[in-house]
Amino acid sequence: MNVRKALIDGINAIPGLKIWGDPDLSIIIFGSDTLDIGAVGDAMAERGWFVARNSEPPALHHMLMPVHEVMVDDYLRDLAESVDHVRAGKIAVEKVEVMY
Repeated sequence: MNVRKALIDGINAIPGLKIWGDPDLSIIIFGSDTLDIGAVGDAMAERGWFVARNSEPPALHHMLMPVHEVMVDDYLRDLAESVDHVRAGKIAVEKVEVMY
């Protein structure tokens, strides 16, 4: 639950991103009303992260486990940089593939 809270707080702190819903357990879904979330996902994939996507609404999601604790800081840093790249127009997505 500490990993979940750290990711929720970190994602909500990145301008343009927001958590969809109010997750109680280990699944977190987030997206944006202002950014191309598919492009954010592509930027994360370029950094080596596996990115699970939702189509309706367009979003990225995680199914967390305790082993993810070691990746929280690195993930949030890369996510913030990816958002900055999308906002600056350095990356855009043409087609989003949904992965479940």
